[in-house]
Amino acid sequence: MTSYELNKILSHGEDLHNEFKQAVEKVPPSFYDTVVSFLNREGGTIVLGADDDGNIVGINKNAVEQMKKDIITTLNNKNVINPPVNFPIYPLIENGNTVLCIKIPVSSQIHSHAGIIFDRENDSDIRIEDNARISDLYFRKRSHFTENEIYPYLDETDLDEKLFDKARAFIRSVFKEDDLFRTKIPLVSAVLGKEKAEVFMELVGLDKSRLNNETIFAIESLELAPEYTEIEDLDELFLKKGVSWGGEGSKLKKLRLLINNKLQIDDFKKGWSWSQKGVELFDKRTMTIFKILLFCLSAQTIDNIQFILNFNTRNKLRELYLNPVRDEELLEYTIKDKPNSPRQRYITTEKGRRFLGGFED
Repeated sequence: MTSYELNKILSHGEDLHNEFKQAVEKVPPSFYDTVVSFLNREGGTIVLGADDDGNIVGINKNAVEQMKKDIITTLNNKNVINPPVNFPIYPLIENGNTVLCIKIPVSSQIHSHAGIIFDRENDSDIRIEDNARISDLYFRKRSHFTENEIYPYLDETDLDEKLFDKARAFIRSVFKEDDLFRTKIPLVSAVLGKEKAEVFMELVGLDKSRLNNETIFAIESLELAPEYTEIEDLDELFLKKGVSWGGEGSKLKKLRLLINNKLQIDDFKKGWSWSQKGVELFDKRTMTIFKILLFCLSAQTIDNIQFILNFNTRNKLRELYLNPVRDEELLEYTIKDKPNSPRQRYITTEKGRRFLGGFED
């Protein structure tokens, strides 16, 4: 979710697929009604921190992390949301105000909140209590999803073996095995937080002292892929992410990323500073690209980018870095239809955020 997408949603207003809720200090109870109604209908986006007219009123900065934890905990509690679900939560900052955006997909199942089924009609969440409407909801799901359908004439030769490998990789990335009960427990994503954000900035040579609070908060709020959330050793975390960046970066031909995937953990743990470890892990061009992507997690003018990189000429900055990163869709304009607008800024895209967070696409 980017600032551009957020403003597009807010300007469109509430409807079948969009809902705005004020949430200064805590998550409003009606949030979960809307989650269920979106799951049961066609999916949608909830913006916490905006009023019904799409005006951003913001969330108390000190309450953001607790609200995210409350949402994740509640969505995974089958006594509240049944069946339980899990989605990424995107914190965004607009004009100094923080909002939380949650994209909810349509589900193949029927969900309830506190035992009550909700459906979405226009811009409202409707309680579904009579049997006829519940039957209609099940019929609608059955006509769109095939999980529960039986196809008696299919056999293994009709299946694509490559999809099995892809499914196995996905399951491994979002589940862990509990050694005690031998059960599969879903992993949840998390944000970098202050300590990991500071390490990341030092690793790529981004000077924190030159950043404003909004940019620092945006970096601290970067979402990590689930497989990294339980790694406590910072050396192990960033070396493993380096391997991930190398694999995903090889698909981004125009960036020419160079990451030392042969670096061993014992060598990486040696008494180097994080900036020295960055030099061991990345070449200079790769570090610059990471600096741009991190810095532009909050929208930045080209002058700001030139300043933070100590780059001499604007044209060379565009030619060598900004244009290739935009071509790979990791960076975008905030004003897409007016590239030369004096108010133009650059912002890291959702694809760019996922790349930084170690998600596989």
